[in-house]
Amino acid sequence: MKHYQSTNPKNQEPVFKVQVMSREQVQEKLNKAFEAYQRVLYTNDRKGLLKERLEKLKNLRDLIKERIEKCAEMITNEMGKPIKEARAEIDKGIKLIEYYFDNTEKYLSDEQIDSKF
Repeated sequence: MKHYQSTNPKNQEPVFKVQVMSREQVQEKLNKAFEAYQRVLYTNDRKGLLKERLEKLKNLRDLIKERIEKCAEMITNEMGKPIKEARAEIDKGIKLIEYYFDNTEKYLSDEQIDSKF
């Protein structure tokens, strides 16, 4: 079975190793994603679905905040980025999540547009 290995650019030591998926495994994941997309596309409860997704976004933000040091260390080990810059990158990601959390409903709301037609 094939593997992908991430290597620390600073010392060339292995960071982690993951198994490469087969074509069949990839196709199975794509099928599941398409089925989920179809459920979202044809649901009658879009507001409920939006609330559920926003809650997941909030949970993601909270998890990242709890693990900021671990995430920063991973970025440093995998990319060679200084730890200070890694923390700043994570903070930027948290702010982006919060921006979308705060503004998604506004962006997805119906808007009346005046037209001559």
